[in-house]
Amino acid sequence: MIVWDEELETGIPKIDEQHKELITHFNNLLGALLKGRGREETDNMLDFLKSYSLKHFELEELYMEASGCPAAEENKAAHQYFVEKFGELYEQRQSSGATVEIMVTTIRELTSWFLNHIVTIDAQLYEYVKEQELDDD
Repeated sequence: MIVWDEELETGIPKIDEQHKELITHFNNLLGALLKGRGREETDNMLDFLKSYSLKHFELEELYMEASGCPAAEENKAAHQYFVEKFGELYEQRQSSGATVEIMVTTIRELTSWFLNHIVTIDAQLYEYVKEQELDDD
């Protein structure tokens, strides 16, 4: 299970809330796997990620660019990878259902995302947006 802590904070409440929502869905997936409902929850997760990534990445990239955060380009590239990888998993799931391979890959990729993206790239925003206000609607 992933537990929210200050290491994950970006300093932008709306982005942090979206990250918390992602964590909740991830933890639901892990819990479902333990209860034998992994296929169903993998379906839910992949559906969630399809819409989440569009709205979340757009907002996050706006803040990265507007704040002058030096990780902006690296962030965009990581987002592109995420969209492609989970797009592939979504398409595989559409054609063959939530197989064990898709479930395992979803968990592995999301775990990596938390450790290698949110903690190392997104968290860099914190220093650049402490006092900034941007319209994120």
